[in-house]
Amino acid sequence: ANFRIINPQTELIEPSVKGTLNVLKASSPGTKLAARGLSVMCNSRIFLKPFEHLAEGILDGGEPFRKAHGKTAYELVAEEPEFNNSFNLCMADHSKSEFELRIGLLLDLVMMVNFNGKERTFEEYQALAEQAGFNKVHLVNVSNGLAILEFHK
Repeated sequence: ANFRIINPQTELIEPSVKGTLNVLKASSPGTKLAARGLSVMCNSRIFLKPFEHLAEGILDGGEPFRKAHGKTAYELVAEEPEFNNSFNLCMADHSKSEFELRIGLLLDLVMMVNFNGKERTFEEYQALAEQAGFNKVHLVNVSNGLAILEFHK
């Protein structure tokens, strides 16, 4: 899945100037949570230092973070309170945004599958389909006792 963090919006500054555009950047509604923690994390001196060792890490092998600090990010989180706080904020915001995305999809699935919270026989589904205006109900056996009901108008 693709998500936009920044939605570019263009606006013409002066029509007399040949196609001069001013690009305004606005964050998407769904990225408020992820952007806060990520911006705090990315502006941390500890997070930025490995970029100085990026070429060295690529050419010689190894992790740029370990070359910059002598330990992994998880080891450093335990020792540096500043990095620990920014790391935890970033992870919490990311987890919350992922959870909200997934729970929305899960609730849609539950609402689609769970009709009034009870099991029905095929005959009961046929009666409901007739009341709802469907002409035909077709049962497709999938496997392991699971089936798909197709409603046709």
